[in-house]
Amino acid sequence: MRLKYSKTLLEAQGSESPIAGISWSPNNIKLAIATCDRVVLLFDHNGVRRDKFSTKPADPQAGRKSYVITSIVFSDNSELLGIAQSDNMVFVYRVGSDWNGKKVICNKFPLSGSPLHLLPVENGFCTGTSDGKIRSLDCKSNKSSSLWTAGACCISLVRGSEGTIASGHVDGTIYLNGRLLLRYALPPSALILLPPYLIVGSCDGRVAVYEAQRGVLIRNIEPQLPVDRRDLIAAAPSPSGQTVAFGIFDGCLIGEVKDSGGVELSTFSIPNLYAARALAWSGDGTKLAIGSQTGAVIQLEAVLRRWVWRDSVEVQHVSPKQLILTRLANDSPPLTVTTKHAPDIFNVRFIGNDWYAVCRTASTLILCDIARGLTSEIAWSGSGERIYAAVGGACLLHRAGELSVVEYGLDKILHTVRTERVNPHVLSVRINEGTSERERDRKHLAYLLDRQTIAVVDLTTGVQLGQWWHEARVDWLELNESGQLLLLRDTRRRLLLLRFDTGEKEIIASGVGFVQWIENSDAVVAQTPTHLLVWYTAWDTGSVDMAECGGGIAVEVTARKVIFEGGQMPYLQLDEHRLAFNNALRNGDLTGCAKYLDGVSSNADVGPLWRQLAERALADEDVQLAAKCYREIGDEARTFYLEKTVELATEEGNGDSTAGLNSPVIRARLAIFAGDLSTAEDYYVKKANRPELAINMYKQFNRWTDAIALAERTNRPAVTGLKQQHMDYLTSTGRLGEAGAALAAVGDFQGAVRFWLKGGRARRAANLLLQHPQLLRDNDIVDSVHTQLIQEEWWEMAGEISERMGDTKAAVEYYAKGNNFARAVQLAREACPEEVTRLEGMWGNWLVSSRQAGAAVPHLIEAGETRAALTAAIKAHHYKRALQIVQVIEDKDSIREQCEQLGDHFISIQEWDTAERVLSSCGMAERCVRAYNTAGKVADGLRLAAQHLSEEETRNIYLPLVKQLRQEGQLRKAEQIYIGLGEADEAISMYKEASQYEAMLRLVAAHRSSLLEATRRHVAQALHASGDLRAAENYYIQAGDWKSAIQMYRSAGQWEGAERVARAHAPSSVQQQVALQWAAALGGAPAARLLAARGLAALGARWALQAQRCGLISPIAITLLMALHVPQIATRAARALPRYTDITVADIVYYACGVAVRAEGSSGVREAFVLLNRSLDLAEAADDDSAHLLDFTDFECTDWSRTPLLLDSACLKGSALEEIREWVLSVSMDQAVEQTLPVDTRSLYSSSVGAEEACCVLTGFPLGSRLVTFTNGRCANREWWSRAVNASRNGGTVAALLNHITFWCGPADYSHI
Repeated sequence: MRLKYSKTLLEAQGSESPIAGISWSPNNIKLAIATCDRVVLLFDHNGVRRDKFSTKPADPQAGRKSYVITSIVFSDNSELLGIAQSDNMVFVYRVGSDWNGKKVICNKFPLSGSPLHLLPVENGFCTGTSDGKIRSLDCKSNKSSSLWTAGACCISLVRGSEGTIASGHVDGTIYLNGRLLLRYALPPSALILLPPYLIVGSCDGRVAVYEAQRGVLIRNIEPQLPVDRRDLIAAAPSPSGQTVAFGIFDGCLIGEVKDSGGVELSTFSIPNLYAARALAWSGDGTKLAIGSQTGAVIQLEAVLRRWVWRDSVEVQHVSPKQLILTRLANDSPPLTVTTKHAPDIFNVRFIGNDWYAVCRTASTLILCDIARGLTSEIAWSGSGERIYAAVGGACLLHRAGELSVVEYGLDKILHTVRTERVNPHVLSVRINEGTSERERDRKHLAYLLDRQTIAVVDLTTGVQLGQWWHEARVDWLELNESGQLLLLRDTRRRLLLLRFDTGEKEIIASGVGFVQWIENSDAVVAQTPTHLLVWYTAWDTGSVDMAECGGGIAVEVTARKVIFEGGQMPYLQLDEHRLAFNNALRNGDLTGCAKYLDGVSSNADVGPLWRQLAERALADEDVQLAAKCYREIGDEARTFYLEKTVELATEEGNGDSTAGLNSPVIRARLAIFAGDLSTAEDYYVKKANRPELAINMYKQFNRWTDAIALAERTNRPAVTGLKQQHMDYLTSTGRLGEAGAALAAVGDFQGAVRFWLKGGRARRAANLLLQHPQLLRDNDIVDSVHTQLIQEEWWEMAGEISERMGDTKAAVEYYAKGNNFARAVQLAREACPEEVTRLEGMWGNWLVSSRQAGAAVPHLIEAGETRAALTAAIKAHHYKRALQIVQVIEDKDSIREQCEQLGDHFISIQEWDTAERVLSSCGMAERCVRAYNTAGKVADGLRLAAQHLSEEETRNIYLPLVKQLRQEGQLRKAEQIYIGLGEADEAISMYKEASQYEAMLRLVAAHRSSLLEATRRHVAQALHASGDLRAAENYYIQAGDWKSAIQMYRSAGQWEGAERVARAHAPSSVQQQVALQWAAALGGAPAARLLAARGLAALGARWALQAQRCGLISPIAITLLMALHVPQIATRAARALPRYTDITVADIVYYACGVAVRAEGSSGVREAFVLLNRSLDLAEAADDDSAHLLDFTDFECTDWSRTPLLLDSACLKGSALEEIREWVLSVSMDQAVEQTLPVDTRSLYSSSVGAEEACCVLTGFPLGSRLVTFTNGRCANREWWSRAVNASRNGGTVAALLNHITFWCGPADYSHI
């Protein structure tokens, strides 16, 4: 602990003026100081004096100086200030927990001795007196009581953190909760109780640490103090219990209390303070006030370290275990954070807009809600967790797939679940929100097990309330405040409500973008693209209000307003009255609900709300309010009944209607109102012992059976009368059927029959006759019943009675009339077989009329009505059976309609053979032909038409069809029809019109083969005229007329096509002629190259000479060819000559250049390899005529020709070819030789020249800065020109080369060098 001077609150006096006491309020707002002048001064947290008042003597007549203040202390709630006075009185002042309260004396406690010390305890204070008594002062009852009594004056009194109290007395005894704990050698003037330790100090300067429960000495501590200043006058522990302070002369002792009981004391000196008589720590432990013998009060600051987080929160480390978090904006009180399970707090970080803090110790996490002033310390080790600080008043921690829920203020984890879905939008926690007095400790968590499965857990019990699967992925969910409803939205923007009481899930809106619960209610606001939806109670999803959004987007609901962004209106005001009603109803404030409804205007439809309130009032047994609700909605019957119930309850309770509601009679009336007659019977019979009331109740509700049954159990003499009353009631109301049943139940069958006949219940009477055969002996009854059965047309029952009486024929007729043909046929087979056929026919016809055609078929066949059976089978869709019936009917004309239906069915299921057979058998082949055509089965249609239709009928069917097919472009089907009709010429003409020449030629070859060649020429000429030369060529070749194909390409200037046709189909002389004609069209050098490439060497030479004469062959190429024979510049020329391989034979040029470069030695191996390898590729391409397959990737860095000139075969042959092949192979195996051309700073090969640039006339390289200029404007690099000039002095090839350049470019002009 580090102390430093903060402020002097009171200056020292010139004489002895001891401070009587100092006390900080627990809420850290007030500091009270009692002076020797019996005045109390009140300072605020910053040390500014805010108030002052004088105390009063116990006896006003004794005078103001008749006492001194001995102790002063605040109560635990900071509302009260207790002041102990030497005149045997303790006054308690109500000063308020802030500065708004007014000071008044609220309690006085006279005592037998002077109160020397005061402690705050529950409901008041505790004091130790001069006569050795420890007394409790209860401020609520204003009474004092003795806790224990010692034999000597109490000089110290302390309280532990667990509510234990210890007192020290002048004789050295120390008591703990009334038990003598130990005897100290000296008066224990300084006493501190920090369970499990008791720390004692006295006038000898020694500090002793005892075990608080047993009084066993643990250790003695002797601080280094002067011999004459060793008195320990006062002691005070810090609020956290980690630090203790002892008042000494000119300062204080400060020490940290270790877990082992050790105290490391250090001296904090305050010169000229004199004796420190009083000590007091602030509520947050950051300040220590010291009062001296001279009247001075000094405030010290006790902070280890102080720092500020992002200009929003100040952090003060009071001790290793304690720190204080203070919002710099002063929008919340400071929060003290203390660890109970670790030696220190080593890390603090802030989250949630700096309103939440996470403090980490070695074994715990401390989660802090600064706004509400709550902390939770939980066991936690390791790191890597994700913390969600503000989720429904709780903190969520997620790590390794586990989600832990911590409620702020509780030092434990409420519950842990496993989930990977930790997006705050799909997590909802509700902890005691919106709870009433009846609903405590309500805590729920809703989360996702996976993307589509919702789980809800009761955090109090840890029980999972349920799981619900949803068909789409959930992207938002939230519980209501009571945790009984869950709103969720899926990715399809559907809003659903889940009720936990029933488990039902309901879609309440679609296209929802914004949704929110309204605070302190069960109301919901949601926005769709078109409207704003408001449910003022989510329990009734059908009651929804819709409002226009004005083009705005809802962003939040606050202060009963829906706030919009954009649009025409900034917000929408919600109906506060409806919210208030629903909220009051939810909280059980039924009277408030009624007041609200009374205040609503008469125009509003509040009937459903009154009815809802009535039902809730009845559930809460508020009968008077329920009656008022029904009166308001005009339900006079319920109002009268409930008001009568209240009146009877008042009588039953002797004027107290509330007590009367507990009467069994009244409870029975309420059960009757709810429709629960069995409960009402229990109240009347078992609790009120008045069964007659229950019987009358059943009679009123006409439940005579229940009344009679109850009378038989409770009042048997009344049973007979009740039965007679029941019978009279039934007959008087015309309920003769029930009267007969009652007589039958007691065995009076004849009477029952008479009642039933009288009441038109002949069938019930007949059933009774059949159940009791003895009644059949009474002919009068039987005749009456039989007659009435016939009148009422109960034929089947009449038949059964006739059968019982032996009249079989009549029974058969009655059974038939009653449509009980099964019984009629069975009886007829036994009694009158001749009627069976007729009955079978009737049975079949009845089944058909009853839409049971399938069942009618066998009966109609049995009756010989085969046509009717066929119709029934088709009607019942029994087509296979109908087909069998058709086969046995010979007269097919009589069943044409049925055959048509049957054929249509088989056509629809594509059983073509069956359909063809059925329709053809009855002369309806044309229908089948048309069906074949519709299905695209033209060949089958033509076949059937040929078999069954005339030629005219066939043409009438197919000619319109073929015209339609041609219009639709279905020429192949049209062709089938034409061929089937024998009109091949029409098909050929059709294809000609459509320009489908292949199909046309196919038909010509098949049907007009003599005209095939002429037709092909005609087609070729037509294609030639249309510009499709390639297709025309194909038909010319098919016709054997390759000459026309060549002429076609010549006339079009497409010589490649002409040459291709000549090579493929014409003799060699024609091929040569075509090449010469092509060369003639080209002229000059291109003609020479063309002829050379075609192997026409002589002709090529002539063309080349002609080109040279015309100046078409570049002189630079000739120069470079000559330079290859000049050793001084040969390698230079060899690197530039491949640029002109389009006019020189490429394989020879590359070979000569490669050999020249290779002569350089090792420096030229790399380039020689590329040149000679290329010569091999060119030689192979010339032999294989594959120049078009050559790859020029390796020569992208050069300006060499991409169209090399090659002859019909390679010019590089023999030993020279083999020698370079072996050399190239050996070099390719050498890893040290790169196999690409080198490049310069331009990323180009050294000899490369730009398209618009001139080159050196001697070497072909790019021009440098030092040049030699010729008279025609061309230039040469001076360095190489000088070398050539020097070498020419000896004559030879180099002299000839210079002469050639002079002839070409003129003499060199040295004046420009």
